Amino acid sequence: MKITSLLLLSVFSASAFAATSSTTTSTTSSASWYDTLKESPFKASVLTSNVTKKDGEANIVGVKSANYLYTGYKLSSKGKIDLENKVVWDSGDSNSDTPASTTWERAALSYNHSILTQDKQGVNLKAGLEYRLYPETTVQEAINYTSHARASVALSKSFSNGIDLVGTAYYIDKFNVDSARADTTTALWELVTTQTYNISDKLNVYMYQDTVALNKNNVTSGSEVPIMMDLNLGVGYVFNKMVSGDIEVGNTMLTSNDGQVITENFLDQVAFAAELYISLF
Repeated sequence: MKITSLLLLSVFSASAFAATSSTTTSTTSSASWYDTLKESPFKASVLTSNVTKKDGEANIVGVKSANYLYTGYKLSSKGKIDLENKVVWDSGDSNSDTPASTTWERAALSYNHSILTQDKQGVNLKAGLEYRLYPETTVQEAINYTSHARASVALSKSFSNGIDLVGTAYYIDKFNVDSARADTTTALWELVTTQTYNISDKLNVYMYQDTVALNKNNVTSGSEVPIMMDLNLGVGYVFNKMVSGDIEVGNTMLTSNDGQVITENFLDQVAFAAELYISLF
């Protein structure tokens, strides 16, 4: 939306020499309208994340593009609500006849509340609740549930030497699960830890670990709970106040009960990703 506004403003400016005073008024109104929107409690942004797909022999066979639209409303200085829609485009598999496809994968409604802030308490602490719905039948069949609720707690701190640390813990409870499938995951615990070094105001490097413990129907003891950890490394760049992007590599590094210190073919199966984030207002 902001890009469209800027394009409109440039067209208005180019024609201003030949335009009447009403055109000038229209241009001013358009700019004022957008500035008012930016300062309002309403927020909107988009994110596109493009990840390579590999076959069993580590050959790149396609690309999966996840595209997000975020809209939100700031209720107060501490609380906000957000609506997320995710659409996934899959290029298919070059090794087979699998066609390209587009799927509305999920819609999510969340509330986040700030509890502590670094400027007052020395750290940032916030909590959130989210409900995710998977509307398409094909997605429900693949993941074996229709929706889930997610509770989260996030702790973060920035240091004067350019280092940022973030840790977020999640608990996810899945609804309408087909319990007849013995390996069904009914719930999971997740911990995401991120370490970022800001080289400058625009350039940063980061690493994050995503650790998941699954509660499955066929698990009878705590020692059998499947635990997996993904390791990801990336470089991020802030183009301006509105646009940022990053490139990233990552894969599942650890899997419990597989007899391996590091997941077999960890390096061969590393995926490459490129992301672009745009704040609309």
